[in-house]
Amino acid sequence: MKPNRTKYIAGIILGSLLMLVSPVAALMLSSSGMQRASNTLGSAGIADPNRLAGDIHGVLYASAGGVLGFVAGAIILTVSIVLFVRAGRRGSA
Repeated sequence: MKPNRTKYIAGIILGSLLMLVSPVAALMLSSSGMQRASNTLGSAGIADPNRLAGDIHGVLYASAGGVLGFVAGAIILTVSIVLFVRAGRRGSA
């Protein structure tokens, strides 16, 4: 009996996409947040500390989201690869 390995392939694809897309999205969001923060500093007069803190707060959340997405993708990818290989060994025996 040949095992169905399609769901493991879907997990491999999902994990790979999470590992690739999460850091890129975090980088884009962080850079736009830092642009907003530098605009806050560059505005006329004294910069508002609360507004600057809000901009930096968003950058930190974007960075944390990228790291968490990458870790989740790595876990999904690793588990899917292990299960895919085990299913292949069971099918060839």
